[in-house]
Amino acid sequence: MKIKITFIILFLLVLSQTRVLSQAIFYKEINFLRKYELDSVKFNSEFDEFTNSMISWQLKFLKEFNIYQKQFNYINKIPLPKKTSILGAFLYYINRGDYLFYKFNNKNIEANEFYLKSLEIALKNKNKQLVCESLKKILNLNRLSYLDGNSTYMHYIKLYKENNYDTLEFFYRKYYQSSLSFQYGVNDKWNRNLEKELINFLKKSKNHLLNSKINQLIGSYYHKIENNKLAIEYELEAFNNLKNIKYNYKSTTKKIILISLIRYSLFSNNNSKSQYYLNLIDTLKNNKHEERFKKYSFFYQSYLDTINNNYKSAYFNLAQYLSLTETQNIEDNATTFQKLETKYQTVKKEKENLQLKQDNLEIENKRKQNLNLLIASILTFLLGSIIATLVLKNSKRKTKLAEQENELEKQKNITFLKEQEITTINAMVAGQEKERKQIAEDLHDNLGSVLATLKLHFENLKINRERKKTNQKTLFDKTENLIDEAYLKVRSIAHAKNAGVIANQGLLVAVQMMAEKISSSNKIKIEVIHFGLDKRLENSLEITVFRITQELITNIIKHAEATKATINLSLYEKNLNLIIEDNGLGFDTNKINFKRGMGLHSIKTRIAHLKGTFNIDATLGKGSSILMDIPIG
Repeated sequence: MKIKITFIILFLLVLSQTRVLSQAIFYKEINFLRKYELDSVKFNSEFDEFTNSMISWQLKFLKEFNIYQKQFNYINKIPLPKKTSILGAFLYYINRGDYLFYKFNNKNIEANEFYLKSLEIALKNKNKQLVCESLKKILNLNRLSYLDGNSTYMHYIKLYKENNYDTLEFFYRKYYQSSLSFQYGVNDKWNRNLEKELINFLKKSKNHLLNSKINQLIGSYYHKIENNKLAIEYELEAFNNLKNIKYNYKSTTKKIILISLIRYSLFSNNNSKSQYYLNLIDTLKNNKHEERFKKYSFFYQSYLDTINNNYKSAYFNLAQYLSLTETQNIEDNATTFQKLETKYQTVKKEKENLQLKQDNLEIENKRKQNLNLLIASILTFLLGSIIATLVLKNSKRKTKLAEQENELEKQKNITFLKEQEITTINAMVAGQEKERKQIAEDLHDNLGSVLATLKLHFENLKINRERKKTNQKTLFDKTENLIDEAYLKVRSIAHAKNAGVIANQGLLVAVQMMAEKISSSNKIKIEVIHFGLDKRLENSLEITVFRITQELITNIIKHAEATKATINLSLYEKNLNLIIEDNGLGFDTNKINFKRGMGLHSIKTRIAHLKGTFNIDATLGKGSSILMDIPIG
């Protein structure tokens, strides 16, 4: 008896050790696949023939991607054996899902069903490694295909979090969480803390595939906030990461990155780079799944040809784009029709079978069935009436709530517009008040002292006429000089504050005269560069632009300690562009409070009132540039 028990214990120990060994080998092979170390994957005698064939199919798929038709047909037709390893069954459903997702453009739902079966196997066996591999497939399909009911991805993210088993899987989950949240706008905000985590991961990671995905994601965010310079940098890094992968199965992703680079470069007005990336697409291998991307190449080539006045080529490429788009629409519609036809035929056959069964029933059964049908109809009618009444009431309530919400939204918009109008008026009034104060100071400081002296001279003339102590002519000459000086100061103030030159000769002449007068002091050299100002603008617009220019130049003189400044005035089509630059001290734009002070806040508000744009580019110690774009149409 003791010998038998000992034998059983030894047998169980050997069995458990064999299972541990098998699991270790199993873990190692999947680990190579997920890290894309494909040359390290080995076929092992621990696995049955079917399992090894599934590993073989996955390897060929990952290495070649544009996998042979024969290989695709193989995975489509082969049945799942009744007895195989966990890995064999798992990879069978993964491979079937990949076959449908990458070979066809319209079988994403079916592909997702196979991925879900692989997830079911992984969960049933409590294998975290396989759970994570299944979830990557499901989340990637959600990310690329916008499946109906895509909000369920949050469930898979939660499941992923519960099954994380190492750092790499942790950041895979972070990537999909951020990507899908950003894509579907669940939070409608970019998580900057998560961005920092991902960037720190990139600095250390050697997993080129995940690195590429993360760089793409961050690049798309910066494009969304119109920082195309950074967007291009991250997309290029994503492309370079894929170049480090030995095999070409990611050619589709490379083309997606290049299309993004074309678009971002166009937004950055770098047409030559756009053409370069477009030409680069043609150097990559093609596959069946990428046929749908060809139309984008034709579209962007047509756009670039139009810019380069190559209208014949632009027309040809646009025609190709429209043709491919129409063909794809027809294919999609045909697929949809085929699905509907199949459903119709199925329902039709079911009805025919049901009718044949009913004809074979006995008369008594028919009577009972009719009675039951009548009862069921009455109950259904009653239940339907109740539901319809409730739905109608609920619909009316929702309609009323919607109307109330619309009314509240209108009131909010009206209040917002009034607040904006008040802000604009306050800023304009503040600007006018500042200008009046400046005029008062000029009158007091400059003209006041001259008039006071003139008054003393007149009193002196009166006294001297009686006593004749001083030469009367000398006093008259001095008094006359003071009167001339007072006249010149009044004229100077009028020209500076009322833009008299604008009324006579226009904005450009006024700005040039102001620059010439300031430059004559030899403290700062102001250069005026102009283009397209051959005709006069509307008078009030010229005065407003002159005031803004005058105020910004005054700020440079007072605060920048600059030796050079440039005023750039350009009129292109129906936009007036004003750029004022200096080589002074510069300032930190992050520390500007536009809600306090009259200077830049007043100017920004006046530009907004003209429906223009106002931007500041400044660096401490390197001067500043203020750019304004004002529509005049």
